[in-house]
Order: sequence, then structure tokens, then C-alpha cells
Amino acid sequence: MSAWYYIATPISPDNFAGTKARLDIEALCERRGMRRIEFAGSNTANRRLSQRILLVRLGLKNWIALKKNVAPSSLVLFQYPHYPMKSAVLARFMMRWIRRRKQVRFVALVHDLNAARETFGKAAQYSDSRFLPQFDYIVCHNERMCRYLAERGFDPARLIPLGMFDYLAEGGMPVAANAPLASINIAGNLSREKSAYLYTLAALPMRFQLYLYGAGLDADLTSDSVFYEGLLPAETLPQALRGAFGLVWDGDSIDTCSGLYGAYLAVNNPHKLSLYLSAGIPVIVWSGSAPADFVERGGLGLSVSSLRSLSDALDAVSKERYAVLRQNARLEGEKIRAGYYFHQAMDRLEDLCLKR
Repeated sequence: MSAWYYIATPISPDNFAGTKARLDIEALCERRGMRRIEFAGSNTANRRLSQRILLVRLGLKNWIALKKNVAPSSLVLFQYPHYPMKSAVLARFMMRWIRRRKQVRFVALVHDLNAARETFGKAAQYSDSRFLPQFDYIVCHNERMCRYLAERGFDPARLIPLGMFDYLAEGGMPVAANAPLASINIAGNLSREKSAYLYTLAALPMRFQLYLYGAGLDADLTSDSVFYEGLLPAETLPQALRGAFGLVWDGDSIDTCSGLYGAYLAVNNPHKLSLYLSAGIPVIVWSGSAPADFVERGGLGLSVSSLRSLSDALDAVSKERYAVLRQNARLEGEKIRAGYYFHQAMDRLEDLCLKR
């Protein structure tokens, strides 16, 4: 088997899901025995010329060191997007140079397709359309994301579905809380920009309780049925979830997942889905989302087309049915906490590369 390497880029310590996801991938790479290569440099130049020059210098140093240190015909894993995103022009050139010189094969593990949700502007458009195609293999969230890229000219033979993001957690599965069945966890960015639907939902008459976890909550959101639990570290959050279900929803509407962030759920596997399942908690997802088939097929929760039907959907869940959903979620959670999906994707990549 060819040597495996992974690129480690600076990650600021915070509580955001993106940080947890990237750190978990690094930890799984280490467990797999992949060799670490450090890339220095900040995520942004903050529109300062001096910082841009520094990033270019660091970028060149990083790539030259990579070319020097990797073994010929090895595999190199990048977490994508590769930051700073505006370095994609340099990265595209250097990747092609190293591939020619040492026959290295590059693998991108996609965290986000920012062009698909129209964020990060021209840098994201360039990265997704010009840099991402340079990789020999691309690990996508799911089959829908594979189809999305294939429709945009990517070779389907180079697209590997991950299936689910793993969510590493120490210790045993959290003990099942005696939460009422009509109670829901919502974790993540709670701002009106990202989760405008939440403020509409909280204003409606509800026959359920909401437990909120994360940053950005508007102080104007008040309701007798809404409880804000604060911003908790990603490592301990699974143990703190109080509700019986975890909601996976984004955007500006309760009628469907719409807007830039909501529509993105049609191809995206949100990290909060892995969070809930890692805690053994069944989920509620938008019926049009990419994870809906996975949830329904595995008996891992409910799919709804609109949050207006949420009270009725919860009322229809008996204690016996919930016990089955909970058990399915606990079994799935054990796989997610152990890194099952990452190792499955890497095994498939190794099989493909051995055939070449």
C-alpha cells in the first residue's frame, strides 16, 4: 500500500461544528497511522496587502515542503475547503506540479461546498469550480452531493460518498434522559441570519418544548416553551442534550428549508445530525434534505415537510415507537463515535488505488 499523508492546517479553538469536524478527521487520520504534514498560515489576510504577501510566502513554503517530504506514489488527504480559500490559485498550480514530479494522488474530503450555498463569493466559486476538480478523488457527504458534482462535470468514478460525518466522543453513550417525547434539541448557529425559521417557530403555539444550544441567539426570542442552554463545548455537548429529538433544519422558513442555508440541506449532511445521533437521540429532518432517506431507512427519526406539522408528528409517536427509534439511534451513534464512516471511505479509496 502507498504511504498515506494528511494535511493539518491551523484550526482556531472554538465551539463551532466546523472546528469539531476537522479535528475529528485529524484524530481519525492519526488512528489510521497516516503521516501528518503541517501547513502554516492563517485562514484569511483580512484584506491587508502585507498579510496576503505573507500567506503567499507561507503557501509556497508549505507546498515545497510537501513535495520534498512525501514519498513517490503516495496518497495525500486534504480537508476541503482548503484554507485560506483565496490561496486556491496557488494550491491548484502546486498540486499539479507535485503530481507530475512524484506521481502523488490527492484526496479531498469535503466539509462544505460554499459555492452551492453562494457564500464566500468569488473565492468559493473559483475553489469549487477550478481547484476541487484537480483532486484525484473527492469524498462527498452523500450520494446526492456526488450527483450534484457529477452534473457539474466531475467524473463519477472519482466521487466517494462518506455517508455520515463521524462525531468522536470519549466515554460511554449518554444515559437516556427522562425527557418528555414532545421535546426537541436545536444546536448550532442560532442567529436570525442562519436560523430565521427558529424565531417564527417560537412565536407559534407549540405543544412541545425547545432546548437551544449555541451562539447568536437574539435576546428578543422569548417563550414559555423555549429554554436556552448556552454555548457548550462540542466535546461535552452530546452529554448535555435534554430533549427527546434533535432537529436538523436551516433557513428562513418553517414551511420548507429555503434561503441560502436552507436549500443547501438538499445536498449537505449537517454536522448537527452527527451530534444528535452520537448522543443516541432520534432526529427530525426536512423531508427534502439529503439525510432524509438515510434517517427513514435506518429508523432513526422522523422526516417532515413543514414545521407547522411538528406538534402533530410528535403526538403520533408512541412510547413504544420512540423506544425503537432511540435504540436505532444508539446503535448508529456507536458507529459514529468510533469513526466508522471515515474508515469505510478510506478503505474504499485504498481498494481503488491498489487497482491502479
